[in-house]
Amino acid sequence: MSADHSYPELKARFVALDATQEIIEPSIDGWMAWPAVKRRVWNAIRRQQEGATGTGPAAPGKVAVRFVVGLAAILRHLVLPPRRRVAVLYSPRQSRRADGTMVHPHLDTLVHHERSVLHCAYGWGGSRASVGRGYVAEHGIAAVVAIAARVVAKSPSIQRTAAKLALSIAVRFPEAAGAVGRDVIADQFARFRVRKWLYRLLFARSGVRAVAMTDAGGKTGEVAAAKSLGLPVVEVQHGMFSHDEPDYAWVRAHRGSGRAMPLPDAIIVFGPLWRRELARNDYWSNQEILLASNPVLISYRRGVPVRRREPESPLVVLFATQWYVRSDAIAFLGAALDLQRRSGSRVFQLRIKLHPAELAAERDYAALAGTFPRDCVLAPAATEAFAEILQADLVTGYTSMMLLEAIGLGVPALSIATGAGKEGFCTAFGIEELRDVVPEVDTPARFIERLRTMSQPEAWRAARAAAGKAASAIYTLDGSTVEQAFIDATGVHP
Repeated sequence: MSADHSYPELKARFVALDATQEIIEPSIDGWMAWPAVKRRVWNAIRRQQEGATGTGPAAPGKVAVRFVVGLAAILRHLVLPPRRRVAVLYSPRQSRRADGTMVHPHLDTLVHHERSVLHCAYGWGGSRASVGRGYVAEHGIAAVVAIAARVVAKSPSIQRTAAKLALSIAVRFPEAAGAVGRDVIADQFARFRVRKWLYRLLFARSGVRAVAMTDAGGKTGEVAAAKSLGLPVVEVQHGMFSHDEPDYAWVRAHRGSGRAMPLPDAIIVFGPLWRRELARNDYWSNQEILLASNPVLISYRRGVPVRRREPESPLVVLFATQWYVRSDAIAFLGAALDLQRRSGSRVFQLRIKLHPAELAAERDYAALAGTFPRDCVLAPAATEAFAEILQADLVTGYTSMMLLEAIGLGVPALSIATGAGKEGFCTAFGIEELRDVVPEVDTPARFIERLRTMSQPEAWRAARAAAGKAASAIYTLDGSTVEQAFIDATGVHP
């Protein structure tokens, strides 16, 4: 992120587009056009401001294979559609509960239904999802959508709408005009149209009566497909957000505009913190923001023994990685470890927990551990994050959800505020009420000093007590399951 544009400032400028008539006036196939392209525009602006570069086009051979796999999946489900009551669109991940059973970390048992759920698998595990009836791997579908979009993007209506929107965005973000020009926006509109058409067919042919999904902001075509069929759409929280995040910053005026919005009808969140954040904008009513207990966190809270530590032992500090601060984090942690080594005293032992999307970068973190073998190790990738949190004395990171998950388990948290994440957790998300329980440090020396203070027995016990007290203000600790909340929202049983 450039020095001239902090993340909160950039986000505020971007969210201000939602109130700009030239931005929200255009439509695509009867839907407000801006939501369909908003995520892609935001990501392009962020990448440019952060100086990040794209990964480049995939190899033609790989694209061809994905296209064939995707086309085969589409034809299979259209010609011989499985009968399914609920469609679930998600990244196929699994987390281990405290009792050893495996569940999806967000959707819980919703994905356990084989004969009544149409599984649409995205993201990290999407390419390896089952190819049987009732399973649609987005890895292949995306290739079909991308190729079809090249033709659809030439539509005169798409070109006109894209040109208007590109001009309006360029006026307000002249520094990003090259990253979000007409061609980029037209391509995204075309993908929206293709996905809407494709998923409408899939849902209708399968007899779907309700849709659940994670990350609805990245699935607007699928949302529009479901809503065009009159199907209720429910999003399930999958990470950290606040009221001014671009995907959730919609306000009452947008709902009252009289134009169709490709947004979910209801959202299931894991605690009162997020319910308050969503309700602040008045787009979703309290009745449409449903509370559920986090399916994994709750299992680790039950019967968890109180962690004890020897007064003279170094603090076990768990670091949660994130892709956008990787280089800053490695430099910061390396400097802190070097300060500790040169001081001759061991204040902390660092344990690094890779985010699932960071597994390909393991080598970068392993190099840090290799430089400081006594004081830095990588947690095994297969280890459950909640289990790691419970073995730590403190959890640290930039804006990772693991900081709040630590609080939910009564473990102190500390936010690092440097580089691309220089605002720190509370500032980035505008949640000032958490500043006392998630403090921020901006230099390796202050990081060490904070840990040195916390290593004192009384200070450590006080920090744990503060975390435990804050847990109920963040998480729903005795609520319904995700599946029950979905049934309550839709009236449809998986």
